Amino acid sequence: MNKSVVVAIVVIAAIVVGVPLIAKVMQSSGTSSGGSADTGTAGSDSSAPAPTAAPALDSNSLMNTVWSMRVDKVTLTVTFLPGGALQAQSPMLKALIGTDTVGGSWAVNGANLNITAVAGDQQVSETAVISGDQILVKGTPAKRIQ
Repeated sequence: MNKSVVVAIVVIAAIVVGVPLIAKVMQSSGTSSGGSADTGTAGSDSSAPAPTAAPALDSNSLMNTVWSMRVDKVTLTVTFLPGGALQAQSPMLKALIGTDTVGGSWAVNGANLNITAVAGDQQVSETAVISGDQILVKGTPAKRIQ
């Protein structure tokens, strides 16, 4: 499997999680601060905004929720399943990797939401920021669907 396809899948999964929360934060508090959060993930430190509010989401409140996010022109629907599993879906994935659904894992660590998508033997990880009841992925809010 092409590594760039796997990277796109993980990025899409991260955006799906982040878009709804960022939108809510921006609506309730105006524009978010331009600060950065140290996520511990290479390449994501400067793009992750600092939380503007204490995290209102945790492992229990995210479980069985569904989020939509757009990453690199691909819209993903991500479901946070019990036990730290996740499922990401998009019709665009079928064209890229031959299936419209990929699995992965997720975990909450304070204000950080660590997301990993797995496709075949490739995996891609992203760290989103939980700010209030929103998820921010590289400055882009995720939209909560369910």
